[in-house]
Amino acid sequence: MIGEQIERRFAGAFIGSFLKVLFEEVTVLPGGSVRWSGYSENYLRVSVDTSAGELRGQVREVIIDGFGEGLQLQGRLLS
Repeated sequence: MIGEQIERRFAGAFIGSFLKVLFEEVTVLPGGSVRWSGYSENYLRVSVDTSAGELRGQVREVIIDGFGEGLQLQGRLLS
């Protein structure tokens, strides 16, 4: 419980920031939209909903909008 609070506070400090994310996994959501997820250079899990195509193995800049599921951060692709 306390570890989760500390992790949430740490991750929350990056809301509104720009992070570089190495994308690794894709999930097709109901309705056909696509969610890519990966890790930032400071080891935070980040996901983006996008139609950008194949992102696996790419490092892309993301602006962090808030929390997604659990402690995962949710953002938008910038580049």
